[in-house]
Amino acid sequence: MKRPNLYVWTSDHSGLELAKRFRDEGHGGGLVLIHPTRKNGKLEAPKTPEEVKQNAEKVKYLNKNGNGIVKKMWADEAMKQITRRDFCIFDQIYGPQFGDALFKRNIPVLGGSKVGFTMEKERQKTLSLFKKWGYDIPPQHSFGPGSSQKAIQFLKSSKDKTLFVFKSDNPSCLTCVAYESNDEIIQKLEAEKVIVDSDGFILQEKKDGIEFAVETWYYNGKPILAVVDIETKKKYNEMSEVQTGCASGITWNIPVNHPLRKQLNGPFDNFAKTHIGTGLMDVSVIHDPHEKKNWVLEPCGSRFAYNEFPAMMRKCSLPWGEFFIKYLRGEFKEDIGEKIFGTEIAASLRLFNDGNAPDQRIAIPDEFRQNYYLWDCHVKSGDLMSTGGEFGDSLGIIMDVGENPEAAMAKVRQNYFKIYMPTKFARDDFDEDDSPYLPLSRYHAMRSLKLI
Repeated sequence: MKRPNLYVWTSDHSGLELAKRFRDEGHGGGLVLIHPTRKNGKLEAPKTPEEVKQNAEKVKYLNKNGNGIVKKMWADEAMKQITRRDFCIFDQIYGPQFGDALFKRNIPVLGGSKVGFTMEKERQKTLSLFKKWGYDIPPQHSFGPGSSQKAIQFLKSSKDKTLFVFKSDNPSCLTCVAYESNDEIIQKLEAEKVIVDSDGFILQEKKDGIEFAVETWYYNGKPILAVVDIETKKKYNEMSEVQTGCASGITWNIPVNHPLRKQLNGPFDNFAKTHIGTGLMDVSVIHDPHEKKNWVLEPCGSRFAYNEFPAMMRKCSLPWGEFFIKYLRGEFKEDIGEKIFGTEIAASLRLFNDGNAPDQRIAIPDEFRQNYYLWDCHVKSGDLMSTGGEFGDSLGIIMDVGENPEAAMAKVRQNYFKIYMPTKFARDDFDEDDSPYLPLSRYHAMRSLKLI
């Protein structure tokens, strides 16, 4: 009997491994590419020579990455061949016009909605909504396009009495935290004036405490899975200016009726019933043990967390394709956390490509394959190679599980040396436990406060 087709929609290949697992399990479908001019929900032709160049480089990357690994197609082609017997999964928020169109055709879809896209792209509006629901939001100051100099004067006038975090809705403009002085943000604003001034941004008061995220998976608005995630976002170390979605982390599932899930995700359960339906939402917070408050940093709707998702799937007791088909068909009626994902903790570590070097051979032992999540790579002359280039710096993610986070991270450290590639690197401090910025310290702080 032919297995259902599973299509993974992507604008950056974070779903490459997902598509490969589906193919290896005997499913048709493949990887659907969202063109950079269409990823934001409507056709957006490049307006400047720099945008033209960027789009050309992104298309070159999309055309190359994943070659020889999975079947690939552009979105318009996929829209013509997908039927009601197929399943569609969006790995990130992009391409909401495609996701909504598929949903209207009664095709099972996970993610890719305008609601999820808007929640992440317009985070200030989302935070305002969360504030109405009773969440605690750190005080913030909004600045419109072209306001970098105004923000610099504001920071200088504060004289470090209050430290801030810089956040922009422009995905090319990375978050910056003032660890010791607001001069750190001022330097960023001065150095990146052009890109900062291209969009609005905020200065949010920095809050000290334990940072983590809680995520809920829904089917028809009903919570069926809850996940806690602690991640490190800096690529090299906690003070680095170089940032990525997630460099390392630990994650585990908790009951959907756990007090922490009900406190942090419960208020938007009703919103999920009306606007999300089948999908996932998470909220990142800083828990201040002195004020006993959970300060909401940002919510995300209907997309997979970067490292947390493959780490959780490493814990999944079902073949990946079977899991998503059962999920999208509504076969999971109750909390599936312990039944499907067990009780172990998963750790993850992202591998990076030094200098974004192209065509570097990546050797992965067969017995280790289940612990590796492909990202930026392709097959050339029978060998797995790095894609490289401007968009090809994330080689993949190592993930493993253990009865506690130390055991899981110890396995990940051992696994790091099993993968050969001349230009690979990763954070070397990810499993240390003496820094409040690293996952292990935060995990034990949460345990000591009986949050988990």
